[in-house]
Amino acid sequence: MKKLSISDRKFLAACKISMTVEPFDDAKFLAACGVRVDEPSFAEQRLELARRIARHQAPIQLDGTCRLLLALGLPLTRENYLQLAFAGHPPEEPLDGEIEAELPEQFRTDEED
Repeated sequence: MKKLSISDRKFLAACKISMTVEPFDDAKFLAACGVRVDEPSFAEQRLELARRIARHQAPIQLDGTCRLLLALGLPLTRENYLQLAFAGHPPEEPLDGEIEAELPEQFRTDEED
């Protein structure tokens, strides 16, 4: 390759064109192709979820009533859930099996006769 003259180098520098070759690695190539490399892969996400489950920190599934309780700043308890779900008139305890089965798992009683 022919060496550039001083005036050519000054022109390229004025145009903000660098003549130095930057190392090009896989991350830069993927980013240039539009692939986000800063996010964890599916396998890494699955591994992290397995670690959280092993530490008993798995996210609980929240239905609309639970999300509303959290939005109102109320604690997620069975009593609060039943009060909100039944508009202030919860059924008498012990609940019917059908109602009990529709409650989120963390609010169900484990009565097995």
